[in-house]
Amino acid sequence: MMQILSTMSKTEEIKIDESYGFMDIPKTPAKLTQLPSGSVTGQWALDLRFAPICFANDLEKDAAFSSWPRTVRALFTPSYFGGPMKQIARNYFNLVLMVDPLEPVAQSWIRLAEAFLINKLPIRIGFLMTPHEKAPETSKMLARIFSFVSAIDSDKAQQMLKKNNQRGLPITESKHNPTVLALSLLTDVFGIISREEKANSSYKVTEEEISGFFKSQFAKEFDKDILESVIKGDKEIPSLIRQQEFFFSSGISDLATEALIGESDNKFYEPMLLANGHLINVRQVSKFGGFEDTILAMVMDYTNMIQISHLQSRFSDSDSIEDLQKKNKFLISRISARVLATREKPIYLSLASREWTPVTNNIHYMMRGDEMNKIRPVTVWMVLGSFDPTAESSLSLAEKKRNIELAKSAIDYLTHNADHAVRVGFLLNPSSRAKSEPASWSEAGFLDRVLVSIGRPGVTGSEPLSRTPFTIMAAKNFLKKVAKLASSLAEGDTDRKSLADFAVSVSILSSRANFPKSQGLELAPYQEVLASSQLSEFLAKQAQFSKVQLKLLPGQSAVVVNGKVYSLSKPLESFQRQDFKLAESMTLEHSMSSGVANSLAKMTFQVSGQDANIEAKNEVHWQLMSILQAHQAHAPSLSEDSSVRYHIS
Repeated sequence: MMQILSTMSKTEEIKIDESYGFMDIPKTPAKLTQLPSGSVTGQWALDLRFAPICFANDLEKDAAFSSWPRTVRALFTPSYFGGPMKQIARNYFNLVLMVDPLEPVAQSWIRLAEAFLINKLPIRIGFLMTPHEKAPETSKMLARIFSFVSAIDSDKAQQMLKKNNQRGLPITESKHNPTVLALSLLTDVFGIISREEKANSSYKVTEEEISGFFKSQFAKEFDKDILESVIKGDKEIPSLIRQQEFFFSSGISDLATEALIGESDNKFYEPMLLANGHLINVRQVSKFGGFEDTILAMVMDYTNMIQISHLQSRFSDSDSIEDLQKKNKFLISRISARVLATREKPIYLSLASREWTPVTNNIHYMMRGDEMNKIRPVTVWMVLGSFDPTAESSLSLAEKKRNIELAKSAIDYLTHNADHAVRVGFLLNPSSRAKSEPASWSEAGFLDRVLVSIGRPGVTGSEPLSRTPFTIMAAKNFLKKVAKLASSLAEGDTDRKSLADFAVSVSILSSRANFPKSQGLELAPYQEVLASSQLSEFLAKQAQFSKVQLKLLPGQSAVVVNGKVYSLSKPLESFQRQDFKLAESMTLEHSMSSGVANSLAKMTFQVSGQDANIEAKNEVHWQLMSILQAHQAHAPSLSEDSSVRYHIS
C-alpha cells in the first residue's frame, strides 16, 4: 500500500479516531490515517505567457544581451558580474510591476525597476497599469500616457530616446523601446514631483503640469488633437483596457488592497509584484527586507531550482521557466482568492453522526467519461442559494442570476476542464422554505427539484431517489438545457416548454454520442423521482445540512471539494471554471487523494454490514479526505500575512 499520509502525533491520531468513529467509515480504511502524506511544494505562480504586459526588455531577443551566454550551463559558472546573479540571455527571471502610477510606494518601485534596466540586470521587467476607478485624475492620466507611449512605433521611440537619454537607459533596435521611453517619461514626472515636494511639502502635481510636460515631449511626433484625446481620456487606449481586464479576470483584483488618499474620496490600489508569476504584496516585500532583497531572493531560488532540475534532466536549454513551473505543477491560469487564500479559517466537513447519511448518499453526480466501476478521487458539490429564479426567495434578481451562472460554471468545468477523476453534484440552500411544493414542470420553483435529481445517486437503491434514469451523457446534456431554461426565466421568459420536450432532445443527443435512445433519459422513472415525497424530504434536509454541517447562512452558496468548504460570502462572488480546476488540481496534485483512492480500491471491508462496492468506497473516500485535509501540515497560501516562499521541488 502506498505511503500516503504523514505520521501523526498521538493526539492527532486520537482526534482522527474520534472523528471517524462516529462516521459511517469502517476501521480498515481508517488505518490509512497512520500513513505518511505528501506535501505541498512551492507557491502557485500565475501563467503570464498571454498577459498584456508592457515589457521593457527581452533578454533572449534584444541586441543589448547578444554577447551573453544562452545555455543553462551559464548558471553553473562563477559570476564576475557581481553578486549571485549570473549573466544569461534567457528570460528565466521575470518581474512585473502592477502599479497605480502616483501611489507613493509604486513610484519608488518604478524608479528601482528603471535602475535594474540601466544596470542590465538579467531580469525581464514589465509593467501593468492598474489605476483604481477612484484614483486621482492625475494618476489615471499617467496610466493612459504610459500605455499610449508603450504602443507607439519602436523606431520613433528609439529616435526620441536617443535625443534625451541622460540616465543611460538601454537603447537598441528593439520592439521594447516604446516601453523604455514610457518608463523614462514616467520617472521624469516623478523627478519633477520630488523637486517640488522638497520646496513645498504640501505640493500635489496637477493635470495641467502633466499635460504640459507630455505635450512638450511629443509636440513634433503627434498631432495636437491626438495628444489632447490621450490626456483627457477621450481616446481609448487598447493596451490599457487589456491590462485592466487582465487585472480583474486573472483574480488579482480580489487580492488587491485599497488605500485612501488623505481625507479625500480618492483611492489607490497598493502596488503588487509578479515575480515569475508569484504574487507579492507590499507587506510581503517589507518582510523580505525591501524591493531589491525580494527580487534577489526570487532570482537565487529560481537559479537553484533550475540548477537542480537540470542536473535531474528535468530542465534543458530548450525549456522556458513556464515549462519548469508546469513540471513542478504550480502554474495556474487564474488566481482564486477563495481557493488559495487563508484569511479565513477553512471549514472541513465532519459528520459526527449518521443523521446526514440520507443526504450525502442521495446527492446525484455527473462525471467525465462513462466508466462507473472506479473510485473518483475528487468529489465536488456546488451548493446554490437558489436555482429556479421563479421560486419563492428573499434573494435579489442579481443574486439569482449569479447562482445560475455558478451552476453554468460548474457545468462548463465538468464538460471542458474536469479530470476523469472528478464527480460533481448539486445541493440547494434556499433563503427560505417554500410555502408549498411545486407539483409539475410548469410551476414556479420546480427546476429546484430537477437540479438535485439529475445524474447518478451516490448510493443506488430501490427507492425513487436512488434510481438512475439517466446515462452519464444524458445527465450532462439535460443539465445544460435546464440551466439554459433557468437563465431565460431569469430574463423574464415564461415559456418553460415541457419535460417531455427536454427528454426527447436529450435522448437524441445521447444517441448521437453512440448511446441507444432507450439509454438516454427514461422519462417515466424520472417523473416518478420528481413527484416523490422522498425528493421533498431530501430538499428540506439539504437546507438543514447546509446550515449545520457546511456552516452556511440561508441562501448562501458554496463549493465543497472532498469535504473542504469554500463559502462564497462576498456579494455576487463568482466561482469560475478555472477556480474549479484549481481546486481539483490542489486535490489531485498536492494531497493524498489519489493514493487513498487507489488504496481503497484494493481493500475489502464492510459498510453497514455489507461488502463495500465502488459506490460505498466513493462515499468512504470523500469522508476520509475531509478529515485528512484538516490534518495536512502544509497548504498553499496567498494570505495577507504569509511570507513569500519559493520552495524547490
